[in-house]
Amino acid sequence: MSEERKFGSTIQTFVSITKLENKVEKNKASIQNLEEDVKDNETNIEKNLVSLSDPDKGLLARVRELETWKSNISRVFWVFATSIVGSFALLIWEL
Repeated sequence: MSEERKFGSTIQTFVSITKLENKVEKNKASIQNLEEDVKDNETNIEKNLVSLSDPDKGLLARVRELETWKSNISRVFWVFATSIVGSFALLIWEL
């Protein structure tokens, strides 16, 4: 009977080891998938940084252009507003 116990115990050990090996293989596959995802994310982050900081076409360059445009439009508006107010003042003065 002790031989049967040893044999049963050996089989249980073998089954346990096989289950552990399967779990380890699944974990390895999951880790590989995570590594691939991290590499993809790194690539995407690098692309985003380039699109943000490109001196000619990046987001920061576009914002700079918009700020310049806004400043120029503001100056033009004040020139027109001053001209219109001055014209009305001259018209009233001459009446």
